Amino acid sequence: MSKATYFKSLQDNAKFNRSFDAIITMQQLKFQITKYWSWGVSKVINYVVNPSNVLILSVNANRLKGFVVITLAANDTYSIDFLNSRYGKAFDSLTDVYFDELTNVIDELIEKKSNYIY
Repeated sequence: MSKATYFKSLQDNAKFNRSFDAIITMQQLKFQITKYWSWGVSKVINYVVNPSNVLILSVNANRLKGFVVITLAANDTYSIDFLNSRYGKAFDSLTDVYFDELTNVIDELIEKKSNYIY
């Protein structure tokens, strides 16, 4: 999928999402700062698509080199897309993620491997 095609799909789905404060969402993501740092976030983009917005993180994590795209659905839960650097789906999209689960859910998919020893 091309970049233009992906952003067109975001615009088409904007009517089903609601606007949110990207600063507050970033504070929620950074509450567990070491997990956030481990993702290798190099760029944060607040993409405004009327009437909603999209938070895009450019990451260089253990299992994903690409983008984490976060939107807020009408039911106050987050939806997350995981895209590789060519805007193809790297993992399945997640829906119905509550704010207190956001960091852990993202970390489980893009950073952790099953053979980690704690």
